[in-house]
Amino acid sequence: MIDSTDEKSVFHRTMRIAKHNPASVFVFSKLLEYMCRDVESYVFVANSGRCGSVTLSKIFETVEEGISLHEPAPVMFNDYAPGTDRKKYFHDLFYMRKRIYINTAARGHRHYFETNHQFVKNFIDPAVEYFGERIRVLHLVRDPVSVASSFYQVNTIPGQREGGGVLYLIDPRESDNLISAADLLYESKEFSHDIYKCLWYWYEVEARIKAAKLRHGWIQFYKLKTEDLNDPGAVLKMFKSLAIEIDQARLNAVVGVKANTRTSEKLKSVDKAACAEMNQKLLFQLEKRYGKDFWT
Repeated sequence: MIDSTDEKSVFHRTMRIAKHNPASVFVFSKLLEYMCRDVESYVFVANSGRCGSVTLSKIFETVEEGISLHEPAPVMFNDYAPGTDRKKYFHDLFYMRKRIYINTAARGHRHYFETNHQFVKNFIDPAVEYFGERIRVLHLVRDPVSVASSFYQVNTIPGQREGGGVLYLIDPRESDNLISAADLLYESKEFSHDIYKCLWYWYEVEARIKAAKLRHGWIQFYKLKTEDLNDPGAVLKMFKSLAIEIDQARLNAVVGVKANTRTSEKLKSVDKAACAEMNQKLLFQLEKRYGKDFWT
């Protein structure tokens, strides 16, 4: 057996080699897997963004034998070239880089936590394939009007290069979207407001989470609402469902503390009542196309 001191020495030597010799990546990944043999769970969060994932990451930091990261590199952004096979691109990127970065961070810990709203969009399938029975998924959800309003206020619009919408979010014109509504969002004056694109994005993400639950029915998905992040009892229940020990005092110190509000970045104002009306109009059209339960 290799003791922990020797493991660290071997790891750093191998890491230096791997940086300069791509052929060593396979051996390096196997070394990492050995060093992560005691990691009990890899917990990822499936969410739309703008729903409290940074706050949840701070809550995960209270786990003494865990490591919590928010959108760590590689983030798995939509930064591929036009015409790229998206599924193959993210599968290859996950195995070439993402899993190595994850295991590098996870070694020496019992639990790995990652809050990253690219997870359900871009790398849930290879992650499930790779981590197997050790993977856990938290479904963090906030109401569509609040999420859409928040994206609109910081000028992050699906399909729009300005503000990072193309990089961070899903383009409504992608051919593999589960909810096809590009005709409404780009050809109809009635649905031309950017809020509609943000609302559509919320339903598309929820539809993808639903599809992922059906594909990977054996995985433990735990649903958590954004407002639950303010409730110590609800958060404690979440940790119990994940079979993760938590110090109640440390937990109480962070529950209810908001993070990443991006107040200074809010460039546009939103009428919540008007946004709610837009949501109902869009939902009516989507239910006509896909049925009442298309996203839940």
